[in-house]
Amino acid sequence: MRRHQRGQAMVELAIIAPLLIVLMLAVGYFGHAVATQQNLNAAARSAARKMAIESTDSAAKRMLGNYSPSADRLQNLGVEALQGVVRTEQLSVRPETLLTQNVGQYLSSKGSFEQLDPHRFLYLYSEDVSPASPDLYFPAPADRKGQLPNNLRSLKMGIGAVFYGGTLRYKLNEMEPIARYIGLNAGIQLHATSLMPAELPLRGSRYGLLEVNPWISDLITEPVSSSNYLDLID
Repeated sequence: MRRHQRGQAMVELAIIAPLLIVLMLAVGYFGHAVATQQNLNAAARSAARKMAIESTDSAAKRMLGNYSPSADRLQNLGVEALQGVVRTEQLSVRPETLLTQNVGQYLSSKGSFEQLDPHRFLYLYSEDVSPASPDLYFPAPADRKGQLPNNLRSLKMGIGAVFYGGTLRYKLNEMEPIARYIGLNAGIQLHATSLMPAELPLRGSRYGLLEVNPWISDLITEPVSSSNYLDLID
């Protein structure tokens, strides 16, 4: 009887052991994937934050809005954040930023959120206002004749922010032998998307303060010979 029991235990072990091995490898594989995903999320936030800071870190960039975000810069910043944590040679940038949620709805129901290029986005809220409205100004502005200056009769006001960032992706190539063993022939590719806001520069195609508030440019460039110029003198 004892010999029969030993034989039965060996048969049971032969049946169960492969399943246990697969289960342990799967736990290790997906555990590693979860840890890597967390590191990738942190790297994406760090890279996007640094890009946002770089966009206004000089007087020229704040004035001209000439910062050009690129996939190479995003990847390099991601590599800096992940150095010594994962195999950075397996890190890449998705050509198009992966937005799985409607970001605009978290900013404002009135403003608009749009993509300017692969790694730059604009949130803008603009509205036509009139200083003649008592809800905006009291008392209302007036020229020397007591009239509302022509320059201020209709103003297109705009506020917003520029968002920088993108999607980092990382393939678990170091775990491919385990992936094949547990039946994942393609393996897993992880993604992490992050956008960080920066202030609007003075100028910038479609996103400069003077572009979203054209009345400012009109006022400061009003020629002295213009009939509206005297309206501004009190």
